[in-house]
Amino acid sequence: MFRNFALASTALFGFGLSGIGLQGCSDPSPPSAEAALATAVATSGTCGSSRSYLSLGESSATLTPTNAGTGRVTNGQAGASVQCTVKKTDTGFTIDASIEADALEKNANGVPYHQRFTLSSKYTGFTPGGSSVASVGAFDTVHQFNAADTNCTLTPSSFGNDGSGGAILATFNCTDFKDSNSPTNVCTFHGTLVLENCAK
Repeated sequence: MFRNFALASTALFGFGLSGIGLQGCSDPSPPSAEAALATAVATSGTCGSSRSYLSLGESSATLTPTNAGTGRVTNGQAGASVQCTVKKTDTGFTIDASIEADALEKNANGVPYHQRFTLSSKYTGFTPGGSSVASVGAFDTVHQFNAADTNCTLTPSSFGNDGSGGAILATFNCTDFKDSNSPTNVCTFHGTLVLENCAK
């Protein structure tokens, strides 16, 4: 969606002479869902100062609200799971995502950290730049942190190249992110998200 793909076309000649039919042909499989995610926990809150979170597919230095980058985690590859929907409705877009994959970061033994991330939101309008309420959840093996916030803010900057759905580039910000293991631990969680090849 956000990356340019070269399209090739093939002309078929002598169809009647060759006797070749279309019975054995089928539509190609749709491309697998892909995602990139860069998250961080702000220094405010009781989750710990300067606690940095993880990047999936793309580094936080590259993944920005105006730059989707090219790094991705792909559903079914390297143990990753990317399930997502960016569906255009009569009033805007419904966005749902569930991502689980190894992060770019690794521990001292060279083993990648593992992260799960979920997001759900209903965005009113068809033009990016507004905002909507989102439910966000995350778990990572850096700190065994398992937290969620149902009142986050999602701000899309693109709904794909043609705006028809199936893809999104957006930022999110959560100000009441609570660790389910320690409910008194509350912090600010924010990041940038790319979803591509989603159901629509």
